[in-house]
Amino acid sequence: MTRILILGGGFAGTECCLQLESYFQNDSDVEIVLVSEDNFVLFTPMLPQVASGTIETRHIVTPIRTLIKKQNSMKIKLKQLILNKKLSHFMELMKKEANEFTMII
Repeated sequence: MTRILILGGGFAGTECCLQLESYFQNDSDVEIVLVSEDNFVLFTPMLPQVASGTIETRHIVTPIRTLIKKQNSMKIKLKQLILNKKLSHFMELMKKEANEFTMII
């Protein structure tokens, strides 16, 4: 089984996840895990319009779960992440259990 870990749910992380999902859509042997501090994507270029009252905040916020279907999303703060030869340790989240990933993006 191929396991892919994507760190960050911003523009790049979300787009990378979307592209990988599209590429591996029919392959059940691929697991994609997106780790993000937030469970939404914020379109920051439009923040001034929100501040001025031209648009509402809900117009620039999109939940990640509505964009991406195949991935497993984890909402955590990465306080301690140790990368060692494709091995990722999430001390707080996984209770000191190590998860092996084929790729870390």
